[in-house]
Order: sequence, then structure tokens, then C-alpha cells
Amino acid sequence: AFLVYSYHHYYDFPGGFDQYFQPNYANFISNAFGNTQNLGQIKSKLTTKLDQLLNKSFLEELRAGSNTDFNLTLAQNTIIPWQVATPLHLYHASQDSVISIANSRSFYNEVERMESKQLIFTEMTEPTTHTNAGAPMLLEGIQWLLTYQNL
Repeated sequence: AFLVYSYHHYYDFPGGFDQYFQPNYANFISNAFGNTQNLGQIKSKLTTKLDQLLNKSFLEELRAGSNTDFNLTLAQNTIIPWQVATPLHLYHASQDSVISIANSRSFYNEVERMESKQLIFTEMTEPTTHTNAGAPMLLEGIQWLLTYQNL
């Protein structure tokens, strides 16, 4: 829901949220994000079943990869794996419910398959969530970058 909400606002897509979400969620989502509720509170009021959350035509378009503005924008905003020529360290929280760790693992595997030499993947096991792992990842990332300071 947050991804769709964010894309709708950032890319200034026309129309309302009813073009994406079932009627019982469209109004809630249009008002929930950006207010006083945090993602956890919002998530607790949503279903994880896409066929219940998303309206049927939008879900079918997503699954079919139709050439809609939304799908084309998603495709343009995708990071395509490349052969890494400089050190790259990926971090991801093991229980991230906002962005699946499978995304990072898949990206890592594809970059590794391209015979990248200086590639590291760290699965954060403590803390384990998207929100709680942010600061520790940032600190670890800075420490990792500092190892290259005197090279």
C-alpha cells in the first residue's frame, strides 16, 4: 500500500486511490500515510492478501505487466544488476516487512553472477525490522566505508 501510495504522489499520477485499492481501503489509504499513524499502525488495518487489498483490474495489470503508467514507472525505477567495479556492501534486515529481503538477496546473487569482486551482503539479524535496523545499518555502513579511508 505504501509503495502504491508513494508512487501515486511522487509521480503525480491522476485520479484517486480507488483506481488501485478496493473501496474499503482506498479512502483509508488516501488519508493514512503522512498523518500521525506510523507504518505499523497503518499495516495493522490492512490485509496482506492482494486480491482483497487491490482492485481487480489494477492487480491484473500488475500481474500482466501491462503498459500502464504505474507499471512503466516501476520498471524505470528498477535497479538493474551490473558488474561492480568498486566495493559494494548491501545491508538488509532479516525480518523486513516493508521491503522483502528476497529483493536484496536476488539483486546480490545477480551482481555476484556477473563476477563482481568486491561485493558483500549482510543480513541484519539484530535488530530485524525495517524501522529498527535503519540506524544500526547506517552505523555499520559508515564503519565499513571508513575501512577505505586510508587506501
